[in-house]
Amino acid sequence: FEMPQIGYSSTAKQLSDKEKFKYFTRVIASDTQQAQAIVDIIRQFQWSYVATIGTEGDYGRGGVEAIRRLLNKDACIGADLTMPIGANRSVAIQLIKQLVTRAPRVQVLICFCLDHSIRAILQAVNELNYTQRFIILGR
Repeated sequence: FEMPQIGYSSTAKQLSDKEKFKYFTRVIASDTQQAQAIVDIIRQFQWSYVATIGTEGDYGRGGVEAIRRLLNKDACIGADLTMPIGANRSVAIQLIKQLVTRAPRVQVLICFCLDHSIRAILQAVNELNYTQRFIILGR
C-alpha cells in the first residue's frame, strides 16, 4: 500500500530492513540497540557470569541472540532459559528455580521478555525471596 507506518512498541531487528520495510519507522530503540546498552552495562561493571531469559518468539529469541553475539567473550552465559508466551507466576517460579539449580553463581539476569512475562518473573523472584540475589537487566 506504500503507506507510512510508525511503530510505537515494535523492536524486532527484522523491521530495520529498509529494503523490505520501506515505509516503517519506530519511536523506540530496536532490540539490537537495547542489547548493546545491556552489554555496555555488563562490561562497565565487569560482570563475567550472567543468565538470559527470553520470551518465546521473535522478541525474546532476537534479544537473547543479540546479547550472545555482542557479549562475545566478555561474559559467560551460565543459563539460557525460555519463558513460554502466556506463562503465569507459577511457571516463572519454576524457571527461576531451574536457573538457581543450573547456574547457582549467576547474579545477573538479562531478560528479553514481554510485559506479562517480566511481571511474572519479578513476582517469582520476590516470592522466592531472591530480591537481593539478582540484578535484573532488560524488560
